[in-house]
Amino acid sequence: MNKFIRMFNRNQKIIIFAIIGILFLVLILQALNSFSKKEQEKEKTNNVIRNNLTRSSISDEEMTESIYNYNKNVIEEFTEYCNSGDIKSAYDLLSSDCKNLMFDDLEKFKDNYYKKVFSSNKKCTVQYWADNIFEVKFAEDMLATGKTSKNNGFTDYIAIDYEDGKNKININGFLGKENINAEKMIGNIKIKVLYKYIFMDYETYSVQIINNRDQTICLDNLNRSGTMYLLDQKDVKHYAMSNEIVKDELIVKSKQESVANIKFNNPYIKDREINEIVFSNIIIGYTDNNPDGSDILNVDIEINN
Repeated sequence: MNKFIRMFNRNQKIIIFAIIGILFLVLILQALNSFSKKEQEKEKTNNVIRNNLTRSSISDEEMTESIYNYNKNVIEEFTEYCNSGDIKSAYDLLSSDCKNLMFDDLEKFKDNYYKKVFSSNKKCTVQYWADNIFEVKFAEDMLATGKTSKNNGFTDYIAIDYEDGKNKININGFLGKENINAEKMIGNIKIKVLYKYIFMDYETYSVQIINNRDQTICLDNLNRSGTMYLLDQKDVKHYAMSNEIVKDELIVKSKQESVANIKFNNPYIKDREINEIVFSNIIIGYTDNNPDGSDILNVDIEINN
């Protein structure tokens, strides 16, 4: 025992430093182990977030992370341009169809979308929704603005459109244009469905009417509801929204033609197919004084090729 005490006294500093070193090493190892666990938990959390964002919110379908990131990049680029006030660059990311239909010049985009959504800096969360569509939530960037307002969010459905070798976007619930080019001739009247514009909440069909008869015709006099409709693969009818149709477009004088844009109550549902468009109240011999005419034709056009 005395020998141990003498040895300790002679080597006291060395022993104390050794003990401190061991304790320090233990603390370092514990800290590294704790950091490693936190990083693993963080990575697990990030994986869950990534998986949630790449998985469709309306089905169990999942987009691969590489494709998701490829599509997300253009939406984030659009957001960055808007946040920095580079409206022209943001506008250039819109598809041609989106520009032509909704924002045919830069000022319309600025007044009707940019000012509405980007009155302050926004962060975007991009959630895969279906097909080429993403649910995008724009929320105020509180770190950039210093604000804590709870009513700062805007949700848009943005579709990716591949155009001229580049990713472009359709915004404001517009999902895209689809060419149809289906037609039917009946009683010297040709009705041709040219294309449709697809929105989240409805579809608008562009229909050309060529009247080779000697009388004025009317595709529908709008006196009754349910006479123009789409028929899907389950025989469900999706009716025209008559209150949003320009009646003059439906009236075609003898030897003339017109193009009518007809809005149908057909919100977007993945995998739903429209098989036919039906006009069951085509008025022959239409006049202002006789809106029921002298005869009525019923036409259905197959549009699902």
